[in-house]
Amino acid sequence: MTKRDKPAMSEEEFEKAIKELAQKEFATGKRDDAAYRKLCMQHGETVSPDRKAIYESSMRKTGGKMNAACMFWDNNGNKTLSYNPESRNWKAISTEEEFARARVFTSIYNDELARLKKEYGENAKGTRATLNARGAVIEINNIELER
Repeated sequence: MTKRDKPAMSEEEFEKAIKELAQKEFATGKRDDAAYRKLCMQHGETVSPDRKAIYESSMRKTGGKMNAACMFWDNNGNKTLSYNPESRNWKAISTEEEFARARVFTSIYNDELARLKKEYGENAKGTRATLNARGAVIEINNIELER
């Protein structure tokens, strides 16, 4: 993940989108891993270092040769990117800011799921629901609660 020039949406829009994803998944009873990952990545990009610029800067300093450690550091000395020459795989190394941002995302998502479970009950998960155009729950129908 690398930093965007501008965030995909405002903080309020992110919070709303995260809650709507949790609502949709609660209503359908199915986890949408692709949507979760995409939204989480967009949310995290606001604090991600510019890994492309870090890589390019390192390559300029070494005359276009990979450093022996196959690691790339930001200006603060934090590892941000690694390369495995055997597997030819690149890996972004998360910064503390990225970890903190991911915790915010997860907290919003889990708090919304907990709210829905408390309001409608665990057995309401996956029941037929009315969704709006963005896929958010606007009404849950046919809920049968345990007695």
